[in-house]
Amino acid sequence: MRYPLDLDFKTFIKLVNKALQEKQEDILIQRWIPYQSEISFTDFKDKLIKVKHTTKDTRTGKEILDQVENILKNLHGGDDL
Repeated sequence: MRYPLDLDFKTFIKLVNKALQEKQEDILIQRWIPYQSEISFTDFKDKLIKVKHTTKDTRTGKEILDQVENILKNLHGGDDL
């Protein structure tokens, strides 16, 4: 038997993600039980879990740094950094 920490990084991450998905499914089932006569599990799950669609950030490094600088200025009340 191989220990999880002996796995290569990608395989380890896949294993962790699978474990998290299984845990999430178990929690959802427990939360759904009181509502099972009113809504199917699939509909319940779909309402609680929003699929996140990631988009590629097309900003340049300078644009990102400018935005970070503005955020920090606002955070510190407009004082110079």
